[in-house]
Amino acid sequence: RTSAFDFGLRCARARFCSRPRDAVPPLGRPPPPVSRRFALLIDGDVFGPAHWPVMIEALSARYDVASVHVFGAPGIDESPSWKSVLERLGVRYVPVPRLASGAKDPNDIAIAMHAVHTFMQGAGWSVALGVQDADFVYLASFL
Repeated sequence: RTSAFDFGLRCARARFCSRPRDAVPPLGRPPPPVSRRFALLIDGDVFGPAHWPVMIEALSARYDVASVHVFGAPGIDESPSWKSVLERLGVRYVPVPRLASGAKDPNDIAIAMHAVHTFMQGAGWSVALGVQDADFVYLASFL
C-alpha cells in the first residue's frame, strides 16, 4: 500500500510543518494543538484523478477532510475522466488561467493564496497540500 506522502502530500499545521502527530516536540515544548478539520489542496497539473482518492483516504484516516480542491488549467475538468472523479469524490475544481508569457506555474500561486485564505478562516482549520515541488516549503512553514 502506497503512502499519500509518496504522492507529495504534506500537512501544514500552525507553527509545525509536516510533523507526525505523535512526534516528540522540540526542546520539551508541549505538542502542538491538532486540528481535525482539513482543507486538502491538490495541484492538478502534477496529480491527476488517479491520485486523489489515495490522498483523501490517507488524510481522512486521521482527520476530518472538510473540503478538497483541485487546481488546474481551465477546461480540463470537462474531460470525462476528470469530471466523473470530481463528481464521485465531491471535489471542487478551481480553474487557474494561464498566460502565454507567464514563466511561473500559476497553480502554485493559486494554491498558496487559497491555503492562506483557508487557514485565516479561524481556529480549527488546517491545510494539507497535495503538491510536489519545494516552492511550498515556505508556505508550510508560514502556516
